[in-house]
Amino acid sequence: MLVGATRGEVPAQLHEKLQLASIGALFLLFLGAHGRTFSTEPFDSREATIDNVHNALYFGLASCRDVVSSFITRIEAFNPTVNAIMSLNPNAFELNTTGGCLDLAGNKPSVDAPAVIALKNAGAIILGKTNLHELALEGLSVSSLGGQTINPYDKTRTSGGSSGGTGAAIATSLAVFGTGEDFKPPPKDDCSPSSGTDTMNSLRSPASVNSLFSVRPTRGLISRAGIIPISYTQDAIGPIVRNVKDLAVALNVMASIGYDPNDNTTSLFPSSSTSVDYSAAISGGGLKGLRFGLLEGFFNCTSSNETTPVNNAISYMVATFEAAGAEVVSTNETLYNATAIASLDVQTSEYR
Repeated sequence: MLVGATRGEVPAQLHEKLQLASIGALFLLFLGAHGRTFSTEPFDSREATIDNVHNALYFGLASCRDVVSSFITRIEAFNPTVNAIMSLNPNAFELNTTGGCLDLAGNKPSVDAPAVIALKNAGAIILGKTNLHELALEGLSVSSLGGQTINPYDKTRTSGGSSGGTGAAIATSLAVFGTGEDFKPPPKDDCSPSSGTDTMNSLRSPASVNSLFSVRPTRGLISRAGIIPISYTQDAIGPIVRNVKDLAVALNVMASIGYDPNDNTTSLFPSSSTSVDYSAAISGGGLKGLRFGLLEGFFNCTSSNETTPVNNAISYMVATFEAAGAEVVSTNETLYNATAIASLDVQTSEYR
């Protein structure tokens, strides 16, 4: 995972649980630790998913060290081009927390954010941290500490933001999945960072321009304690991945935190909803009978080399949903307009 690697020795306790799924972790690695012979072929981390990693471990195709080393090799080969990753840690434990800000270079938190604890408890190995737009304030993913992150598909275009470093890293297969940017330096007695955030578009933007998947969770589903704060009202955190199943598995883990006294929005979320298995309907489900809203006011419907391909893609997706039995409801309320809604942006009063 990229909040984003481990160079050299993987800690022994992490050898016992490189699993994000909820079953079989100890068993899979217990077999490897007791005489299983692993393949001499290197693990192929290109487009790797959680299932790919689990299968490689279970069938003896790779060890935990092989998996981590494969990602490290890709990072060393491709990060100089995309400039997605700012730091790796030899022990996969403490990493500097900077928000991409040069003034915060060397800032090292003493504890993990709840989202990071949940991921580690589920067996994730934290590989390192990615670049982002400085302090998550824009969408270009350029920072005084990390420089400019490059879109791996087109070097002339943005990698999105603010979590563009994570988007570029996952698109380049530098990790299985990521949560995005750095987080706030911890005040006294506060939790420290380690999860990607979305105040306006920071998860969905990198996903859209890097051919990935992400989701902005319902407010209160995942504790935001430890993230760099911009807007108490709008901040949210979530995963960025390469496929829908990994998205559901990562969301399951991050949502398992439940109520967190350090983020009182979690008290608003029904406890029954925190135990939902978001991966349960991945297979055999369908869109028939579901309703989707389409906010027409946010689209630029003028014709140009920039807008027309995007609008065509949206029209194709709407037709695909409808063909699958879903109802797409167009909304033309004047409030949902990119210009009008700017006057209601709470960041202007909540950001400190």
